[in-house]
Amino acid sequence: MKKNVIRGLIVALLIINLSCMFVDQIFLQQNIPPKQTDLPDTFTPAPATDTPLPSPSDTPTITLTATSNYQATLDHRATNLPKTSTQQALMKTQDAKPMAELIESLYSNGYITIQQGTFTRLSDFSEQWAKLDWYQYWYQGDKKYANFVLSFTAKMQSASDKANWHHAGCGVVFRHVDNDNHMFLIIAQNGIMSLRKRIKDNVSIVRDSKKYSSQIPVEKVYVNMVVDGMNVVLFADGTPILETRDSHLGSTLSQGRLAFSVMSGTNKGYGTRCTMSDIWLWELE
Repeated sequence: MKKNVIRGLIVALLIINLSCMFVDQIFLQQNIPPKQTDLPDTFTPAPATDTPLPSPSDTPTITLTATSNYQATLDHRATNLPKTSTQQALMKTQDAKPMAELIESLYSNGYITIQQGTFTRLSDFSEQWAKLDWYQYWYQGDKKYANFVLSFTAKMQSASDKANWHHAGCGVVFRHVDNDNHMFLIIAQNGIMSLRKRIKDNVSIVRDSKKYSSQIPVEKVYVNMVVDGMNVVLFADGTPILETRDSHLGSTLSQGRLAFSVMSGTNKGYGTRCTMSDIWLWELE
């Protein structure tokens, strides 16, 4: 009987021991912390989003190649300057040429900042040039001019009736520093005047005028040209056709020599002929 009691106790102890082990295993499983996911070796932190804004780009300019076959893409910009009193005064000067009256009118209408100046009448100009899409110019003395009003009548002829009219006509070179740095105006026979600049031998259009004549080719036009600081204003037969501003006139091209030019629209015969008369210059002081 003792043997049976001992066996019963041993079995009971075994059962109790197994029960405790089972309970401990349950609690051990519940207390396991969650596994942390390791970052892969290729992980890269996201970059900061504080990206600086790009600087605004400059307005592109139309660049022309300085060769005999370059072509300009004309950008017509109609300038609306309704100054009737100025137009009437300028038409009056077309007949009598009172330069003082012209200057007074330009000043009163805000086209120039000062009236005081020196008056000079320049000799008539007549030249011809036959090299397609090239311009040639002739200096009007060695003096360097900054601000001035120039008035003249331009007459133009072509040896061809099929010339490149947008590159045929008279012209004015001003603020001329050297052959690679200057401003120049083309009074084209297509009825549009084109203001251009050559900076470090790179040619670009500053601005083209609105159409000043419906007759093509244009053979005659009366021109008033204002250069004051960085501003350029053009009148054709008393009507304002262009008003613009260029920063180079305040820096690289602040002053320079004056020249008259011929832009050739054909290689035929004498090419393009330009005659300028009644040339009046008022140098602003």
